[in-house]
Amino acid sequence: MYGTHGRLLRIDLDSLESATESIPDVVYERILGGIGLASYLLARWCPSGIDPLAPKNPLVFATSPFVGTGITTASKIAVATKSPQTGVIGDSLSSSYLAIALKRTGFDALLITGRAAASTILVIDDDRVSFRPAAHLLGLDPVATSDAVRAELGAGFRVAAIGVAGERGVRYAAISNDGRMAGRTGAGAVMGSKGLKAIAVRGSTLPKVAEPKGLAMAARRLAERSLGPGTAKYREIGTAANVAFFNRMGLLPNAQLSERAIRGSGSDQRRNTAAGAPHRPSGDAPPARSAASTTTAPATAVRETSARLEYETLFALGSLRHCRPEHGAARAAARRAGDGRDQHWGQPSPGRWNVVSRASTSATRSVSCLPGDGAALLRTIAAVGERRGIGELLADGVPPRCRSRRAGERGGAMHVKGLRCPVTTPASCKRWRSVWP
Repeated sequence: MYGTHGRLLRIDLDSLESATESIPDVVYERILGGIGLASYLLARWCPSGIDPLAPKNPLVFATSPFVGTGITTASKIAVATKSPQTGVIGDSLSSSYLAIALKRTGFDALLITGRAAASTILVIDDDRVSFRPAAHLLGLDPVATSDAVRAELGAGFRVAAIGVAGERGVRYAAISNDGRMAGRTGAGAVMGSKGLKAIAVRGSTLPKVAEPKGLAMAARRLAERSLGPGTAKYREIGTAANVAFFNRMGLLPNAQLSERAIRGSGSDQRRNTAAGAPHRPSGDAPPARSAASTTTAPATAVRETSARLEYETLFALGSLRHCRPEHGAARAAARRAGDGRDQHWGQPSPGRWNVVSRASTSATRSVSCLPGDGAALLRTIAAVGERRGIGELLADGVPPRCRSRRAGERGGAMHVKGLRCPVTTPASCKRWRSVWP
């Protein structure tokens, strides 16, 4: 089938062996995109009733037929596994060069099972697979890990890595790739449970397409449309622009989801958004960027650095904690989060802050940080990543936090079957409205 290789690479970390399996055309005809392929493979290979952190739980990376074609926003890697937060399927989409690198190896998907005896780097160079020790990388953040792996292996490799949170089984740990995160459902914890610190990928072969000229024209038209006025706000300040927009629409999560907007005039909202405006991004970005991205860089750049502030970080650090965006301390913490310094732990912002913010605003003050205390919030991130003190409890996600509430403590962290709530107020959604207080 055009746009696919029709091949799956299976990795068994128990034996440090690999195998290749064909994917029939009928599978691509019945599923949609990389998430569809990853979900299909997970359903096929995941044993019923398996513990998410058990060796037999598959960790799947998959690509769609559009990856590598030049179609804008198509360079996304789909990651699926049985989620350690929910106990059901967990999937993530992450825009990065890793998707193209995997597609260039001659495989459409990678499926990993087993548990390595010692911390390991999985290396895939076209259709050649090897395993390297990673003991010297333990304790490093994902960016430092990626830099070290590329220095060891040579140019051209793209790297997916976990931080300390993944190593220590924080149940909402993410997998970092090209500075992006495959997060939310705890894929980083699954990767860490397998003794896998990093995956390095390099390839040279893309599948054929049916009409190369027609595809190139379509890609050009889509790229032109993506640069239109409708996406100007994302190019100028990124997804942080959504703070004021969602607030006007009554969608902004505020005060632990008890309110649907920040009170104040429109001019106040604009000033608040400007006060939390992101640094301009630096370093590389996927060749097919999403509309929310703000810059692009040459495909030859490989340094995984970024200095930007996204909507997710702003709402999680600000309005969710009943902390207005103009709070100086919260804004400073958000900038530090946005420029990557708290990414050392490999924890995605919304999931981590749903837990931490609820703890910090509880009646018993189980985490010693008040709204606006940015330094304390960052210390709490470290405690979670290291599973130290209160971080040991928070590292297991929302449900344990709710079960641990002391007598007289108000409320509990919001979740749906263990997964954090959406990044908009649930009361604004038709399906939630009838059951949301």
